[in-house]
Amino acid sequence: MIAVRALVHNHTGADREVSVSLRAPFPLASGGKARLRVAAGAIETAELPVTVDRYLESAELALDVRSVDGEHSDSLVLRVPGRRSGAPFQDGRSGAVASGETREEVFRLPSNAIRGSLALEVDLDGGLHSAIVESLEPLVEYPYGCVEQTMSRFLPAVAVDRALGRSTHRFREKLPRVIASGLERLSLQQHADGGWGWWPDDATNLSMTAYVLHGLSSCKRAGVAVDRAIARRAADLLRQRLGELVFRDAPGETRRVPLPSAPDTRAYAALALAEHDSAWRPNGPASDEGASLATRRLVATLASASEPLRAIDEALLSLACLRAGLAEDGERLAKAAGKRPLEDVATAALLLEIEVARGGDPSAAARFLLSRRTGKGWRTTIESAHAILGLAALLEREGGVDYSPGTVVVTVNGRAAREVALPDHADASFDGRVRIAEPEQGWGERAILGLRFVGKGTALFTASLSGFERGAASPVARGLEVRRTFLEQDGSDWRVVERTVRPGSRVLVHLEVTAPSPREYVLVSDPRASGFEPLGDERLLLSRARVPGARQALSERVELPARWEARLADYRKNVRGDAALESRWALSLLEEIFEKRSFKPAAEDAWLPLPQATRPTSIEHRDDRTLFFLSALPQGTTHLYYVTRAELAGEVRALAPQAAPMYEPELRASGVDAPLLVTKESSAGEAPAMPLAPGVAGLRRLLSALGPFDAEALVRELPSAPRIGHLLVSLGSEPGLRAWLACQDETAAARGEVAGRIEAARRDLATRSLCVVPLVEGATPERLSMIEDAARDDRLARLVLDGATAADATKLDRVLLWVLEDRAQRNALRGTALRLRGTARLDEDPVPPLTVSRVLAALGPSAPSGEALLSWKLAQRLPLTTATLGELVSVAERDLGIEVKCGRVDLSLAGDFPCDAPLSLALDRVLVSHEIFYRVRGGVLAVGTIDELAR
Repeated sequence: MIAVRALVHNHTGADREVSVSLRAPFPLASGGKARLRVAAGAIETAELPVTVDRYLESAELALDVRSVDGEHSDSLVLRVPGRRSGAPFQDGRSGAVASGETREEVFRLPSNAIRGSLALEVDLDGGLHSAIVESLEPLVEYPYGCVEQTMSRFLPAVAVDRALGRSTHRFREKLPRVIASGLERLSLQQHADGGWGWWPDDATNLSMTAYVLHGLSSCKRAGVAVDRAIARRAADLLRQRLGELVFRDAPGETRRVPLPSAPDTRAYAALALAEHDSAWRPNGPASDEGASLATRRLVATLASASEPLRAIDEALLSLACLRAGLAEDGERLAKAAGKRPLEDVATAALLLEIEVARGGDPSAAARFLLSRRTGKGWRTTIESAHAILGLAALLEREGGVDYSPGTVVVTVNGRAAREVALPDHADASFDGRVRIAEPEQGWGERAILGLRFVGKGTALFTASLSGFERGAASPVARGLEVRRTFLEQDGSDWRVVERTVRPGSRVLVHLEVTAPSPREYVLVSDPRASGFEPLGDERLLLSRARVPGARQALSERVELPARWEARLADYRKNVRGDAALESRWALSLLEEIFEKRSFKPAAEDAWLPLPQATRPTSIEHRDDRTLFFLSALPQGTTHLYYVTRAELAGEVRALAPQAAPMYEPELRASGVDAPLLVTKESSAGEAPAMPLAPGVAGLRRLLSALGPFDAEALVRELPSAPRIGHLLVSLGSEPGLRAWLACQDETAAARGEVAGRIEAARRDLATRSLCVVPLVEGATPERLSMIEDAARDDRLARLVLDGATAADATKLDRVLLWVLEDRAQRNALRGTALRLRGTARLDEDPVPPLTVSRVLAALGPSAPSGEALLSWKLAQRLPLTTATLGELVSVAERDLGIEVKCGRVDLSLAGDFPCDAPLSLALDRVLVSHEIFYRVRGGVLAVGTIDELAR
C-alpha cells in the first residue's frame, strides 16, 4: 500500500467542492477518489491510497481534478519509476569457451531472494568492438559523480568514440552527451589553483589532477573541443609540483591514483604532462616550447633515475617518453616492462598502449585484459577506464583482433535458453546480450549457466546473476561495519525510535561506520524510507542536542506493581484458606506481573550529547537515498548524520544501509532493514516499551505448567524483589520444572532456514537458564534425577539440525554462540549432578555434545569446505567484548577446530570489540594496533609479524 498526495490550488475566486480521482494500471483502494472543499485562494491536500499488486518498472498515473458543478477541471499525468522493496545483489563472471567445448558457471541463489526479481545476463563478445561497447555500459550508467568517476566515464567515452568512429552501436547517440556533460562537470570542479581533488571543496590532489589532464589531452587528440585555459592551468600546476618532487626532494603525495598497483605519483604526472604537450604542441604558441622542454627534462630525469621501478611505473614512464619524443628511453623502458609478468589491469592496459604506439605485439596484453573482467567491466571504475583506453587504442590501430564466428548455445540448469550467432567481421552494432528471467517454478538453490560454442577460435563472455533480496535479518561485515539508528526530535533532544514515528516530525538518521583499520575513498549509502524527505539542515545538530546515553531495559528482578497491597488485603480476606483459590490467585498475580512487565529497570536513563559528527567530503541527497563520500575513514567508529521529516502516515521500510571502499570492492558492510510506522496518533511524551531481560518473556507460557502455586510462599518472597527464576523454582512443581528445563517453544515455532532456528534455540536456552541457575545454586538430592535428565536432553539440538541440509550455510554466523551457550548450561548441570553424587569421576556423555563439527555434519553437502570453511569459521561470532590473543587462539582451536600457528607474539595482547563480533574482527582489533597480523592459507591461521608471515 502506498499513498499519492495531491495539492489542489483554488484560483477560481470562489469556494469550490471538487472531486479528485486517480487512474492507474493496478487496483486502487477506496476507488481512487476523494472529495474536498477548497476555499478561494486556498490549498488543500488529497491523499489517495494505492494498492500495487505486482512489480512494475514504471507506471503512468493520471490525476483528474474537477469541480462538482462541472465548470472547472485540471489533469496531470506522472510517470513513477518502480522500486523493489529489497536490497539489490549481483554476482559476475567472465571467461572464454573454446570451439566444441561447454563451459559451466554455477551461481548460488540467495535464500532470501525475491521471487520474480532474478535474472541471468550473458554478454557474448563478437570481437573487440563488442567487448569495448559492453565494457563501456557500466561506466556510462554509473550513478555517482566525483571527479574520478566523472573522468572514468568521460575518458573511455572519448576513446571509444574515436576508435569506433561512425560505426553503429547502442551508445552512438549517447556518447556526445556523456562527453559534453563530462567536460562541463570537470570545468566546474576545477580548483582555484588549477588542480582537482575528488570533489570541488576538498584539497587538490596531484594524482587526480594528472588523471584529469590525461583525459583532457586524450579528448583534444580525438578532435573534441577542450577549453585550452583549463588544461593549461592544470599543466602549469602539475609541472610546478612535479618539479618540486623531482628536483627539490619535496615530500611525496600520500594519496595516489586508486589502482591496486599503486603507481608512483611522479610517473603518473609525467605521463599526463607528456600527453598534454603532445596533444597541443602542433597548434600551440611559441611560448609553449619552454613548457614542453621543461616537461621533457622532467620525464627524462625520472626515466634515467637509478632507483628500481615497479612494472606499472616502467610502463607509465615508457609511454611518457614515447609521447615526449624520447624514443630511446621509451624503448628501453618498454622492453623492461614487457618482460614482467602481467599481474594487474592498469599495467596491462598501459603496455597495450605502448605496443600500439611502438608497433609491437599487443595480443598478450589484450587477452589478459579481456580475461580479467568481472561482469561487464573490470574491478573498479578507474581500472575499467584504463582497460578501455588500451583496448580502444588497439582497435584504432588494427580494427580489432581475430574474430570467432560461430554459434553459442546458452542453457540454464540443462535447459536451452537461447542461441546467439557471432559475426565473422567487425560489427560494432552486434548485440550479444542475452537476458534470462527466472521461470515461475524458480531455479532452486542454484542456476547453472551452460555455454557451448560451435565455431572458430574462442568465444569470450561475461555473465551475471542479479536480483533483489528481502531485508537482511543480520548485518554483513566484511572489513567494515555499518549501523543505523533513527531518533525523533523531542525539543532540543532526540529520542531513539523503536518503531513508531509521528507524521511531520523531524527524524535524525545516525550512521555509525566502524573500520578496524584506516580506509580511503569510502561510500556510505543510506536508502531512505518512503515519505522521509531530507531537510538539508544538519545545523540542527547543536552541541546541546542529547540522546539517552543508556537505553533502558528491564532486569529479571520482580518489582511489585503500585498499590498491590489492595490485592494482598483481598487475598487475606477472601482467598486465604482455600488451596484451589490460593493457587488461582497466585497464578493470576504472576500473569499480571508479566503482562504489566513489573520488573526493575536494569539501567537508569542518562542523557548524553550526540557523538561528534564527522564532516564528509561530500553529501548528496538523491530521490531515494542519501550518500556520504569520505576521502579517509579512520580506524574506529565514524559518526554521520542527516535530518529527514516523516511526511506520510503508514507502514514503511528503510532498506539496509551500505558502506564500501570505492576501490576495494571485496570489502563491504551492510546494516539491517528497519520497519517504521508513521502513525497519525501522537506518541509525544510516550517512552518506548523497555525490553525484558533475556529469557523472561518465554516464562509466561510456562506458568500454567509450573503450578499449583503456594500463595503464602509467593506473598513472603515478593517484597524482597526476587529474581523471577529463583521465585518460580521455589514455587514450581517437579513436572513443571522438567517442562521448563525442556523448553523449546521458540524453536518449535521457528520455520525456514537454520539461521532462524538457531536464534530461536538461543532464546529457549535463555529461558532454560533462568531455571538452571537457581537449580545449580540450591541443588538438593531430591532433584538429582531431574538435573541429570536435563543435562542429557538433546532434543533442542536435534530440533534445530533436523533438515539442515537445505540451509544456506554461509549465513550461519552465530553457530559458535549457540554451541557455547548450550555447553555452558549442560556443563553446569553435569557438575551439579556429580557434586550431589559425591564423585569427581566424569564418565563419557551418552549424548553427543553440541559442537560446531556436529552442525557442519548436519549441513551435509551444503556445508562449506576448504578455504570457504576457514572463512566461515572466522565469521563466527563471539559472546565477548574484550579478549586477549591467547583467549582468541583458544576459541579458534578448541571450539572451531582451526589450526593456529603463532610466531613470536605475546599471547597476552588484548583488545576491545563489539559484543557478538566475528572472530576475524576480534583478531583485527587485538592485533592491528600492535603491528601483529594474521594470514589464512591452506586451512591454517598463522599469526605473527609481517616478516614472519612473509617467509
